[in-house]
Amino acid sequence: MVTRPETPLKAASGQDTWPRSPETRRAVLHMLPGNLSSFFPMKKSYHRILLAVFLLGVGWLVWSWLHSVDPVALSPSDRKPVQEKSTTQPDGGGFTAKVLRAIESDLNSEIAFYGEVVDQDEQPLSSVTVSFSVWQERVGASGAQRYQTVTDGGGRFTIEGKTGASLTLEKFEKEGYRQIVNEGNVFSYAGASQLHQPDPAKPMRFSLAQKGLGGDVVEWSSQLKFKWDGTAQRYDLTTGKPSNAGELEIVPRRKRYVELQPRDFDWSVDITMPGGGIVVVDPRRGRVAPSGGYKETLTLGRGYSDRANLLAVTSVHLCAKSANGTYALLELAVYPDRRETANFAGSLSGSWNPTGSRVLLKEIVPPR
Repeated sequence: MVTRPETPLKAASGQDTWPRSPETRRAVLHMLPGNLSSFFPMKKSYHRILLAVFLLGVGWLVWSWLHSVDPVALSPSDRKPVQEKSTTQPDGGGFTAKVLRAIESDLNSEIAFYGEVVDQDEQPLSSVTVSFSVWQERVGASGAQRYQTVTDGGGRFTIEGKTGASLTLEKFEKEGYRQIVNEGNVFSYAGASQLHQPDPAKPMRFSLAQKGLGGDVVEWSSQLKFKWDGTAQRYDLTTGKPSNAGELEIVPRRKRYVELQPRDFDWSVDITMPGGGIVVVDPRRGRVAPSGGYKETLTLGRGYSDRANLLAVTSVHLCAKSANGTYALLELAVYPDRRETANFAGSLSGSWNPTGSRVLLKEIVPPR
């Protein structure tokens, strides 16, 4: 009977090795379960390598199971190339497709828009072709899809059943009429701080005008500069120039709060049409003066508490109606300044129609 040696056998090189005698090897094999490390010594680095290989194998098996792949059933010759799928199209229940759909659902939303089209006299226009596009955010393939719709007998149109980040109304077309709304009106539905809120009970109104009604429109612009002391300044509604007999009156005021912050202040601008009126308008809906809703005075301004926007340029679009029935479309911009000695600064631009028509966008007739 061979007894177990107390220490591992050593080769001539000094390294651990297996016994050379067949009888000793058989004895070693018989005695391995008793003490493996005594007859099969290994360095710690070997143990780490075996542990790493084992963990990699387990990880690969888990990955294969999660992806429903049988790595044993398919030999290299049996495996077929997987057809690449577009990231813009769902690939069923794949994990990647689910992630992409989740991302795109956050970037897009259901589109709903309700509008109506009227003429220069605010009468509904039927059979107006409305061209629009929907911008869709896709991972790696964003783009716009273009469509058209037509107004009904009441001049109304509805856009539904689309999905995207924004809607752009591009054109309004009808034989014998011209577009007097701005092209490219964009309404956001996702990914913006201000999102459009559709209301079928309150459709957004857009205006067209019969051709030939805007050929006489006069346009002008003027720079404003005077003191913030509450002194009224008058401007001619037809030229934009200062005039003591002007129909448009502007009164700038500013109040400082020295006890709070020496550089903080309130500012306001009163805009008055004596005997007439002022109304705020949205030029995207059409450059036609509304028939009603005018007030004699309108105030524009900001308070010192709104420090973040106190010095921001503030602008407003207005329609003015004089006492003699003249209509004008105005844009007033104010440039605030913290300096104590700074004057009121701003700009005023306008357009008016000498014919008395409420159409205030100049018509450019192409040469024949």
